[in-house]
Amino acid sequence: MLWHIVSYQMLNHDVVEIKIQLPQIISYKPGQWALIDYKVSEQPLKRAYSIAEYKIVDQNCEITLAIKLLEGSKSWWYLKIAKQWDDIEVVGIFWHFVLQDNENPKVFIGTWTGLVPLIAMANMTTSDKKLYFSVSHKSDLFYIDRIQNIANLESHIHVSREEVEGCEPGRIDLTAASFPENTEFYICWNPAVVTAFAETLQSRWYQKIYTEKY
Repeated sequence: MLWHIVSYQMLNHDVVEIKIQLPQIISYKPGQWALIDYKVSEQPLKRAYSIAEYKIVDQNCEITLAIKLLEGSKSWWYLKIAKQWDDIEVVGIFWHFVLQDNENPKVFIGTWTGLVPLIAMANMTTSDKKLYFSVSHKSDLFYIDRIQNIANLESHIHVSREEVEGCEPGRIDLTAASFPENTEFYICWNPAVVTAFAETLQSRWYQKIYTEKY
């Protein structure tokens, strides 16, 4: 399906936000990603990007992606030169890391662009909810305004390698935190950290743990 880029902006030094629109409605669940086909060579070049926001605008489907630019990657050059009104091929919206449709308390844990699907989930649930987001430096922060505008969200924003006003120091540490027994945890991080968080929570008998590794 050919979509159009309707907005393109840098959110920080290496995260770009791209809003793309399709003149038809397709289904979506908070937490899913869009599969992009760049069609730039004879070899397939498909990449999956989590969706930060999904909405219907005048019978058009519009999604917002926030993508970390990895210099030297196969998709990097395209993302650097993309601009408003360019066409982009979206294969579809997929994946099973999705928000559960219930009123259980929810805890969202992520770093870097692992924040993206968690933003979408937190926006769509009316449950009691907490968000833990971590980066290394102040310059790595993005979507702080979105976090602050999510209704009834308790947020903990960590900057691990410098002190930043309004943020918590050090890495996320939940060893002393207490949550209701039926709390659902949604963790989006690199494989080693996701596994460590999940094992820690399981050792404390929490069972509703949903993960996405990248």
